[in-house]
Amino acid sequence: MSTKLSDLLGVSPEVLEKGGVFNALVNRDSLVYVDPHALLTSKTPEIQLANHRFRRYASGLIRLLQVSGRSDDVFYSEVLNELHLDDMGIHFSHAISRGLSGMKADMVAALTATARKFIRAGITDTELFPLVAVLEGIEMKRAGGMVAKVILPNLFAYTDRVVQEHGIANGRYRYMNKTYCVPFHPLDSKPIIFVPAELLSLKPVAYNWSENDIISEDNDVVKMMVASQLGDNWKTAFETCFPSVVKKVMLLHPSLMVDLVRHYKSKPSNSVSASLVV
Repeated sequence: MSTKLSDLLGVSPEVLEKGGVFNALVNRDSLVYVDPHALLTSKTPEIQLANHRFRRYASGLIRLLQVSGRSDDVFYSEVLNELHLDDMGIHFSHAISRGLSGMKADMVAALTATARKFIRAGITDTELFPLVAVLEGIEMKRAGGMVAKVILPNLFAYTDRVVQEHGIANGRYRYMNKTYCVPFHPLDSKPIIFVPAELLSLKPVAYNWSENDIISEDNDVVKMMVASQLGDNWKTAFETCFPSVVKKVMLLHPSLMVDLVRHYKSKPSNSVSASLVV
């Protein structure tokens, strides 16, 4: 029998929907993931603040990699530590069964090394990290886990507001020197942190390209070379080439990352609705 979040909390599905919370299944893996792109388009007050938090965080990582001279210096090591995800002892409402998945050590190492190469080529946009995760073949759930860790204070604030506005049973939990009202899992007594539906996607935008996402390059010779290797649009590039091949071409022509970031930022939200059943 399938159990949903509303069943676990003893509320009607409509209560969660009114709060914008995705009513996920809790006794088997959910098919939705935190989408970093959704931070750009969110209308939820706490997530709008989370967007600013994530930009500051990503900017900090970029600055560390700009001053890093070697892969074993203190600045580089700090980035590796920041991107590592330990068990936080909490449940995220969209992934109670599987838990929040972070990047493995080898994934963190690969993402950091590739990000630094683009940064040294002058690419310093804060959207760099989610896109490099795609180039490294990192799973959607792991890229989203990186974001969820960073914006956790904002998710606590969102949860606190929703449980109080909609009368959901809760208790007090202290995080980063602040106390929040949150629901607790009845079996292990861990706090449950709500993730709004607009932050979730079946296929995050960075993994979801179309034929309209035309690869642009000012230099005609480079454009011809790139087209012969990747095709003329990002959908073809990512669907017909291994991520390692796309990465190799983009590192040879870093301006392609500027183009990819431009397309990424301009794409509409791909979020699920709070009432979606998956």
